[in-house]
Amino acid sequence: ERRREVVQQLEDKGREVARLESEASRLREDHSKELLKARNAGREEQKAADHAREELCRCQDSCRDKAAEHALLQERAEDLMRQLSTMENEVSSYRTLLDRE
Repeated sequence: ERRREVVQQLEDKGREVARLESEASRLREDHSKELLKARNAGREEQKAADHAREELCRCQDSCRDKAAEHALLQERAEDLMRQLSTMENEVSSYRTLLDRE
């Protein structure tokens, strides 16, 4: 009788070990899947960050180009204003000369 109880306990423990090994295997598999998902999500986030960084650089370049273009146009406008002022002074001088004659 005692021997049968020990054998039964041994079989129960064997089944428990098998169940725990199966559960541990399932948990390892689930963990591996979650790690893979996390790695993939990390890669996607890195790609998105890289894309955003590239877009930022393009925008900054464009902004610098526009600022340089604006400065050149401003310089050109100032030059034209100086030329206009000079021409207006010349016209005034010629009118004065004409009026004297």
